[in-house]
Amino acid sequence: MDVRIRHMTESDIPVVSKLEAEAFPEDAPTPLQKELENRLASYLVACYVSPAGKGAEVITGYCGVWLVLDESHLLSIAVKAEYRGRSIGELLLLSALDDVISRGAESMFLEVRISNTTARSLYEKYGFTRLGVRRGYYADNNEDAVVMAASGINEPSYIEFLAARRMVAAGKLREY
Repeated sequence: MDVRIRHMTESDIPVVSKLEAEAFPEDAPTPLQKELENRLASYLVACYVSPAGKGAEVITGYCGVWLVLDESHLLSIAVKAEYRGRSIGELLLLSALDDVISRGAESMFLEVRISNTTARSLYEKYGFTRLGVRRGYYADNNEDAVVMAASGINEPSYIEFLAARRMVAAGKLREY
């Protein structure tokens, strides 16, 4: 499966908005146009390039991240339901980390639903540790959020770790 990560463009907004609504139906929509204009924000899309489609792209996922000084905040990662379990979310996380590291980040923070064990496992695999819990963080059902962070993401050892994980994720993608 040939998946490429690139920065989201204005023309991607309708597809990403639909994907976001499907992935997070309980959340208010992200003002993506404003986010694209926000110098602190970076939004990435994962695109499946079909060999039969003569290079036509299908957006399979997206992620958003903010960078303030040397701290980054992962806002969201979503993958279309039919493409989940194929390492696309992992590839988006890797790309988000690469993006913020290249812009001077030393750490990344995030909140994740306490019930989202799949996402929490992915973040733990990348060195994110639990800092605490935000009680009733999610308005739709009053679910708690686990606050997680990875520090030292700009250190050479972590960058080497990311390179190794990228190879593993790429290998998994080739299986599909």
